[in-house]
Amino acid sequence: MAEMRILFIVFICFLSFSNSIAQEKIEKTMLLADLDSLVSWIDQIHPDMYASIGKEKFNMELEKTRSKITGDMTAIDFYSIVSPLVSSLGDGHTMMHFPYMELKNSSDLFFPVTVTINTNDSTVFVDECLVKGENEIPSGSKIISINKVPIKDIETEMMKYCSGEQYFFKLSIAEYYFTPLLYTIYRKDEFDVEYLENGVLQSKKINGIGAEERFFTRQNSVKRKMDYYYSFKILPDENVGVIDFVSFVDLKKFKHFLDSVFTIVNEKNIQNIIIDIRRNGGGNSALGDEFFQYISHVPFSQFGKTMVKYSDRQHDFYESKKSVRKKQPNGIHTHEADSTNLIKLRKSKLRFNGQVYLLTSHYSFSSAADFAGAFQHFKMGTIVGEETGGLKVCFGDVISQQLPNTKLFFGVSFKKFYLYGANDSDTHGVIPDIIVPADKAMDQTLKLIREKTGNE
Repeated sequence: MAEMRILFIVFICFLSFSNSIAQEKIEKTMLLADLDSLVSWIDQIHPDMYASIGKEKFNMELEKTRSKITGDMTAIDFYSIVSPLVSSLGDGHTMMHFPYMELKNSSDLFFPVTVTINTNDSTVFVDECLVKGENEIPSGSKIISINKVPIKDIETEMMKYCSGEQYFFKLSIAEYYFTPLLYTIYRKDEFDVEYLENGVLQSKKINGIGAEERFFTRQNSVKRKMDYYYSFKILPDENVGVIDFVSFVDLKKFKHFLDSVFTIVNEKNIQNIIIDIRRNGGGNSALGDEFFQYISHVPFSQFGKTMVKYSDRQHDFYESKKSVRKKQPNGIHTHEADSTNLIKLRKSKLRFNGQVYLLTSHYSFSSAADFAGAFQHFKMGTIVGEETGGLKVCFGDVISQQLPNTKLFFGVSFKKFYLYGANDSDTHGVIPDIIVPADKAMDQTLKLIREKTGNE
């Protein structure tokens, strides 16, 4: 059965922006009520909320969290206290959503730099400095400290707010939310940045910029810049087709895309295809099943077992979305796939018979990791890159909830997935056949193709 997995970035942004959040201080009793609702609802929805942390340790963290609510506070202050509690569950799909709308009318100033984080060694680099002129920090500079706090210490604090199973995946989330997390933790409006430029240690003091400019204008939007969900190009000198697969979105459109791509591949006799999911955070796994109809030569399944927790909250969520689903008895239901009920291949003149390569990264998550798992298990080609951020056994499929008093959104997994062939001992992502840093994966793959075709 096709499973709908969360599209990580787009889904979060939609929820974070879709409703305004109270900006005044909220009474302590109401905050404590929201904390109780948060924990109760996660317990009702999640198939195994204590799988990673253990119930005793979680309850200790819960009491620490409760003790920090000492008086009235704003929604964003409440977020700063409870988000680490949710992240402690170690589930990349169960998370608090950052309340951007709380900042909409704020007079606070924010770190005016976008960053990239190397998920292999945790180093942080300037992507773009939004302050121009003499105080501009050059792109590519390595950040050493901010306001005298070493960047490693900043990352350590940020990790507490990033939901995820693996440290390197959490680093990719910290990269995306670097400025709001820096604000959440430190609340500064001036920044003394120490950095390395061409090996020379330098420092500059820069002023923060307003929320409207930093988060809500078109050019600096917190939404990830994404001009397309998938694209195709041919490298003519290589006889290679490259599919840049950024998101598992819009099945109907994707079917047309694949038909067009493989018609061209067939007409031009392309013998090598590279599928790039290094920037893919997930979406609807049904797109993966459709893709496999073109590149697999055997029946397949992305999932060997799926455990679904049905609950009244899950039922109410889908009913509120006017999604027609038969109500199931509350509890955990298990669905298994084996060799007798794999997805059969359709008859197709466009099935690809050449060499297929899949590029992965630490950011490849959710449906992207599921895709990589089936690709590897059913021997569809060669995987090049980094271990996926999504695990071979993981939680997913998210029900969104909104707390009644703070109006904060959070998401909770209600399924546990086992990739086909995986078991509970597979506490890791999909391991590539050829392990290289993600930014070297394309070059390594092209080199491999040239070696095989004798075109070095």
